[in-house]
Amino acid sequence: MSILLKEGATLVTSAEDILNEYDLKLKKNITLKMPENLDIFSKKIVEKINAEPQNIDDLCSSLRCKMTDLLSSISLLELQGIIEKNTDGTFALKS
Repeated sequence: MSILLKEGATLVTSAEDILNEYDLKLKKNITLKMPENLDIFSKKIVEKINAEPQNIDDLCSSLRCKMTDLLSSISLLELQGIIEKNTDGTFALKS
């Protein structure tokens, strides 16, 4: 091992060492303080999106709801500045 270090190898003791070597940063989850004025359905939407950005079809399927109800709640959440639509069509928490 000491030969490798002498030849310029980098000692790695954690995943952070690798990220630092390549000037990368670990994406951290956004911690959202859930607005108190949201109804139960909107809170479920926010929780799903907080775990991972999702498209409207996947949200509708996982929440087992009517598309019209989901679209209405999504629109309100966008207007409130809680979520946003990404360029790939998925919804995510607004950063």
